[in-house]
Amino acid sequence: MRSADISRLRLKDHILSAADVVIKVDLGDVYWMDFTIFDEVVNRGRKAAEDALPKIREVLARKTTKVAPKKDSSFLKLHVREE
Repeated sequence: MRSADISRLRLKDHILSAADVVIKVDLGDVYWMDFTIFDEVVNRGRKAAEDALPKIREVLARKTTKVAPKKDSSFLKLHVREE
């Protein structure tokens, strides 16, 4: 493994650790250049996002009861993770 790969993985882990919600999309069987199953990939992402909605609503409810966000701040950190 190259140092650039290690840096990229560590940065990814750092970003994900700061997220309020991480949406995991199972794309392990999809070749990155296979555009013939585009609709299937979109549907998997949509399903993963819909499955995450209860957690997103829970985080939003918890955050909105504390303090209103600043106009320029990121209120909900949300990341999509491909597996």
